[in-house]
Amino acid sequence: MNRLYTLICRIVIAVAALIAGVSPSLAEPLSSEGTEFWLAFTPNIATANEESLSLVISSKEGASVTVTANPGKKSTDGVFTQSLTLAPNELKVVYFPKTLALDWNHGHLVDKNSVHVVASAPITVYGRNVFSASTDGYLGLPKQTLGQEYYLITYKQLGNWPPYAKVVATEDDTEVTFTPVNGGRTADGVAINKGDSRTLTLQQGETALFYANGEKESDISGSRIFSRKPVAVIAGQDCANIPVAVYYCDHLDEMMPPVTALGYSFIVVPTKRGIVGDYVRVVAIADGTAVYLDGQLAATLSKSEVYEFLVDSPHELKINRPALVAQFMRGSTVGGFGDPSEMLLVPSSQFLKSYHLATFQEPTSSSKRFFYNYLNVVIPSGAVSTFRIDGALVDQAASSRFQEPISVGRRSQSNWAGIRLRQRCHLECTRTALGTMNRMRCQAGWP
Repeated sequence: MNRLYTLICRIVIAVAALIAGVSPSLAEPLSSEGTEFWLAFTPNIATANEESLSLVISSKEGASVTVTANPGKKSTDGVFTQSLTLAPNELKVVYFPKTLALDWNHGHLVDKNSVHVVASAPITVYGRNVFSASTDGYLGLPKQTLGQEYYLITYKQLGNWPPYAKVVATEDDTEVTFTPVNGGRTADGVAINKGDSRTLTLQQGETALFYANGEKESDISGSRIFSRKPVAVIAGQDCANIPVAVYYCDHLDEMMPPVTALGYSFIVVPTKRGIVGDYVRVVAIADGTAVYLDGQLAATLSKSEVYEFLVDSPHELKINRPALVAQFMRGSTVGGFGDPSEMLLVPSSQFLKSYHLATFQEPTSSSKRFFYNYLNVVIPSGAVSTFRIDGALVDQAASSRFQEPISVGRRSQSNWAGIRLRQRCHLECTRTALGTMNRMRCQAGWP
């Protein structure tokens, strides 16, 4: 966490990800749009008085939405409820009172601090965990996309902040089993030895928080969560250095996709922020997982094993078995702007033809702050001429919408662009699919 350097606070795109074109060996096509969501927030390094928790909700066709937040056991508040109406393509933010104790489980093995969202038509929801120097967020997955089996991906423990996973039950009498790859513990401090598991029974809306074992650089990545009924899983860390020896730390937060949503082929594009190179992690869910980088075998993994590598240019990543892949921005002391953030990578088979994006300026201190939003676009080479932003072809948009030019480079059968983005826009590709990653660079200064 860096109070002197420019920060990178990644905001997940408002319409994205798990839809269409999944491998035939996996389940039916999945979507990040839906009418019912079970969500949660996770611990940040911030104190309760500094942290801001919110949901950003959007709808393509318009919807009536009800948000219900169950207070944590530490809270004396009642149930929080807010209703809102969205016009087509409108986006609104729901802020939660700090007194609800939605993030920490405060030593309770089972808590009830979940958020339930119900809508009259499909919506997209993402969660934001905002602190002036430690911010991240995640794309929410609707109930119909959730599964019963998950593998986790995040980063290594820093100091007294071990990585964790928070589980939310969507139905009563949900039996959940956590199997940490290197041992772990539950929120009430009970240790789980390596090779052992811990099974809990949750009622609808209840949460359980599982941690890594707490040893130096302990890691929860590759750990497995299995349930008898669909659950939501959010993994992350209070504050992480990436890599561990590089300052400064930032909050990590991502909602895990079930194994039915994992893929084989990815395009990895470095972030545009003055720091050369991001880390990428691959988590195998089966033995004999072969990882190929630009056609060359880079690693062969056993089940739950993690492969980590640094990328400073676009690469094609192909894997012979479904795997979980995430990209991590590095700390600012390696040069440039910003500190760590985590982004799950979407398999190229799940790219969409159209996205509606929005970013938000939310100062969280009295000091002056400047926000710069960047978008990475990956698009098949033959479709570049059809790429539009707010109805304008990409070359027109470069001069009329952005302060920086769009630079497009070729890798395999795809092109990519690093774009400086205004506050909200609509992306469209009329011929074939494209994928996006959205980040917000928050420039901060203190006297």
